Amino acid sequence: MIEIVTPAPKGSLHGNRVTALRWQDFLEELGYAVLVTESWSGSDAAVLMALHAYRSHSSIMEFHKKHPNRPIINSRTPSL
Repeated sequence: MIEIVTPAPKGSLHGNRVTALRWQDFLEELGYAVLVTESWSGSDAAVLMALHAYRSHSSIMEFHKKHPNRPIINSRTPSL
């Protein structure tokens, strides 16, 4: 299962929520189970995707502490 964390609340039309739902649809079409949350649910997710690295920092750190070898994808833009 992939968990997508976004600071935008359920029902919101803010960009991060819209992006999370678009990723959810895309990944589910590929056959993955996807959960969209405002903060890490404590689930046994194989991957955590955080759409706002700053606002999702606590979720990223908690997930990493519990699952240090599992991938975390965040929306931080790499420096060029």
